[in-house]
Amino acid sequence: MTLAGARVVTLDPPRRGKRKPEYLQWLHALAAVGADDAQALELHLQRDAVRLEHFAWARQLSEAGMAALIQRPDYLQAGQRLLSAPLAARWQRKLLDALARYHEQHRDEPGPGRERLRRIALPMEDEALVLLLIEQMRESGLVHSHHGWLHLPEHKAGFTDEQQAVWHKVETLFGDDPWWVRDLAREVHVEESLMRAVLRQAAQQGMITAIVKDRYYPQRSHCAVRPAGARAGSAARFNLRGGFPRYLKRRAEAGDPDPGVFRSDWLHPPSR
Repeated sequence: MTLAGARVVTLDPPRRGKRKPEYLQWLHALAAVGADDAQALELHLQRDAVRLEHFAWARQLSEAGMAALIQRPDYLQAGQRLLSAPLAARWQRKLLDALARYHEQHRDEPGPGRERLRRIALPMEDEALVLLLIEQMRESGLVHSHHGWLHLPEHKAGFTDEQQAVWHKVETLFGDDPWWVRDLAREVHVEESLMRAVLRQAAQQGMITAIVKDRYYPQRSHCAVRPAGARAGSAARFNLRGGFPRYLKRRAEAGDPDPGVFRSDWLHPPSR
């Protein structure tokens, strides 16, 4: 592209570091490729993910011309963003390192969710590209997923032997009604602090769901709540129907406009 007789090499220089030797070297290489759009794209991909609409405008490419350039198996595309294989490998390394650090700092947790891992490892990069890369890593087995939590293959979070013994006692006690931590602890004669740790770990593994602090609901009933609630049309009608916890029914009968079953923070596991 030319402007007033001068040749424009790039339309989006970095805000900082324009005079750094490595950037000037890259700029000279970009100027040297001339009209070779494929080489220009490769050079842009060396530095960062490429916004396709911006690149097409800068190189004055048609939609068909741009599509022909990016038809390569080593490119990763999400929407209008493109990532090269070498840069994807560097991002992947950052994700794996961040996940390893998370496991080191939170040994008793199964792992972060996709969004949290993205924010930890690559907060400034394109969200769709990072999430697509995480999904590819999951499909290839580089990371595993359990109830939405991501973890390295060698990470084994879960109950301690003592916690496992307690969970074995209380698992069968969960029917359709939720339990308070203190009530379960009293029921099976264990310390309340130990029971709290056991139920928190069970919730992290997706076995039960916290509806309020220290009160847990069986996951199988949680799964039935949302479709039934949608069919009922209102919180009161839903809770007054049979087959759901008396605790929620009592709140509806008392006139509570939001008995809890429609609140996402009660129905879903702790924030990922």
